[in-house]
Amino acid sequence: MSAMLKLASVSAFYGPMQSLHEASLEVDQGEIVVLIGANGAGKSTLLRAISGVIQRRGEISFLGERIDRLEPEDIVRLGIVHVPEGRRIFPGMTVRENLEVGGHAVGRSAAGIRQGIEEALAHFPRLKDRIGSYGWSLSGGEQQMLAVGRGLMAQPKLLMLDEPSLGLAPLVTRDLFDIVRGINESGVPMLLVEQNVGLALRYGQRCYVMETGNIVKHGPTATMADDPVIAKAYLGS
Repeated sequence: MSAMLKLASVSAFYGPMQSLHEASLEVDQGEIVVLIGANGAGKSTLLRAISGVIQRRGEISFLGERIDRLEPEDIVRLGIVHVPEGRRIFPGMTVRENLEVGGHAVGRSAAGIRQGIEEALAHFPRLKDRIGSYGWSLSGGEQQMLAVGRGLMAQPKLLMLDEPSLGLAPLVTRDLFDIVRGINESGVPMLLVEQNVGLALRYGQRCYVMETGNIVKHGPTATMADDPVIAKAYLGS
């Protein structure tokens, strides 16, 4: 069976500066694939290359079709949804309005948006009590839940999460990752960039390691967790 998402020798650029070098990666149906590496290794750049928001070259295929020549809005409509680092919710909008924006971005009907909000709140029941609250009034954990919930409103076939635990307390992070696993088990494969490597390796099935814009290692997460180089560099052991 061919991969759901496949990158073949993809490079990416910020102006004249090359930040991603000939990266190849695959995500299959049902998986959580983890992308790890030090700050500045190119993890976020790789997600942006898939989303089409930066200049890139190489071949990116999704569900058997080339997408590397498409505009970002067309990539979203195909079902690749990117929840970027830093949450980026709209602080002057309510929880409901933020969720509605996610549905409008892909042209969902009013009925579809209502259904999508119900489904998002089923994953994030804490937001149900905050549905009329403004984004700025939410805790960091609630803002991250809202960012993921807004991504779900676009009906992703593949969800890309960039540093979802950044700035969150450990207990909140574990709760969030339990919800993320539930979303995955409901049928949404994921490509996950995560600074908490130990936690990411427990929740993912496969892992890619990046250094200075290059993918230098990949394999099953169980194998990677036992790798002494990975353990020393990222797990503190």
